[in-house]
Amino acid sequence: MIHKLAFDEDLELKRFTSTPKEDKPRFDWRGVINEDRLNRPEIKVEAAGEERAFDLAEIAETIGTALTDLLLSRQEEEIFTEMNRQFVAKVAESVGEVLAAQIEQGKELKLTAHDINLLIEKALIENDAYDVAKSLVLSRQQRDTETERLPVSIRLIRRNKQVVPWNEAKIEIAVRKSFLSLQLDSSPAVAIAQAVTDRLNRSGQAFINIEDVQDSVQEEMMRQGHFKVAESYILYRAHRARLREESGIAVQDETQQDSMIVVTEANGDSNFWDGVDLKRRIEYAMIGLKIDMSPEDVESELRRSIYPEMQRSDLKKTI
Repeated sequence: MIHKLAFDEDLELKRFTSTPKEDKPRFDWRGVINEDRLNRPEIKVEAAGEERAFDLAEIAETIGTALTDLLLSRQEEEIFTEMNRQFVAKVAESVGEVLAAQIEQGKELKLTAHDINLLIEKALIENDAYDVAKSLVLSRQQRDTETERLPVSIRLIRRNKQVVPWNEAKIEIAVRKSFLSLQLDSSPAVAIAQAVTDRLNRSGQAFINIEDVQDSVQEEMMRQGHFKVAESYILYRAHRARLREESGIAVQDETQQDSMIVVTEANGDSNFWDGVDLKRRIEYAMIGLKIDMSPEDVESELRRSIYPEMQRSDLKKTI
């Protein structure tokens, strides 16, 4: 089951994990579990605000879906084979055995969807199925993207200048992928993501650039002793940066970044304003005029009336 993913294969896997279920073939992975092992009423699962009994068939379906995405990304035609059914059943039952052992110790179990995903990931790694574990993580990333966590005091500035709420889960997932790419246990990702969030939160900055976040991630990896993973993470970042340059997506110049401010849209979203419309108005207004000030000087004076996080409507009036 081990197969070290190249960059292109990683992108292809990401494409399949984000494809809607109805656009992919469906298999009866739930049916690989014997009926007498399906339900464990003493284990409760909390998801979407509801509580229900643990169902081992759901575990099998989650594992089977991750395996399906992986094989589809490799253009495999034979997916629901006897060997794959046995593999899914084996991993699902090993998750059930771990929980059963905890119950025998007198523990009352109440699990979240996140807890279950971590149990499945651990079981996959123990079965040397790192690629399926990565598929599972990517699928989880898609779900977390659709359901954003509550923001903390800092906000993230994406490369497209959009300001979005901080989401620690996305950092954790990115770190997990780095560990799994090297076929390593990804459990340290939780501590790394938490440490990065705490450190940046204490910095006093209201807005953090994505590049600064990635710098903090690789620093935290090394601080916690994961040097090989940090090296892999750095190389992956460099590769992505080269691809962006080749595709014509330039990195903003630092002076241009300094001229930008965050404005609040009518719907409450935050975005950067780069001042291009102001520059054009100044250039147009100065046509035929002989004044001692340059367009840059005029802009500098006008910017005294512009402040961060002002309403878009107020910005238009000011201009």
